[in-house]
Amino acid sequence: MLSTGLLVPKQAIADSIPYTLFEGFVTRVGTPAEPQWRLVNLGTAGGGPPVDFLNVTLTFDFVGGSLTYSWSDISPATFVETAPFDPSLVLTSLTVQYTLSQQVLQLSKYTTFTANSLQNTASTNTFPPPLDLFVQGTAVTVTPEPGSALLLGTGGIALFAAVRKRLRSS
Repeated sequence: MLSTGLLVPKQAIADSIPYTLFEGFVTRVGTPAEPQWRLVNLGTAGGGPPVDFLNVTLTFDFVGGSLTYSWSDISPATFVETAPFDPSLVLTSLTVQYTLSQQVLQLSKYTTFTANSLQNTASTNTFPPPLDLFVQGTAVTVTPEPGSALLLGTGGIALFAAVRKRLRSS
């Protein structure tokens, strides 16, 4: 008779570490006479998982005012651009705010990333950028304990053999 305790695998080994995920950037593009801002969602192109940026606002402040641009969704591996702005503006800061479409992302077969927050902000007062968009969180890697797979496989074979033997004898 098989003991059911033999079929229960040992706990998998989990490693949890703080992790920073690079998801995109903002840079200045266009001609010197008609500069624009380009906001890029790298998605899988940057090695990260595909995740939408939702409710995105890009605000740049300049001496005497500010301009804000908004987008409802920026899909992975795509970019958006602002309208050209006056190149004579003296820029003082650039800020991007966005919401991730999901908080838990699959980085690989055994690794997940959990963002600390769905809401993210990045800013700079150094020009010209790029302004990198990083998401802070925790990466958890689960490694199956090798003995567990062997134990489950052996138990499954024994159970299959017992059922097959019983069916043949009836």
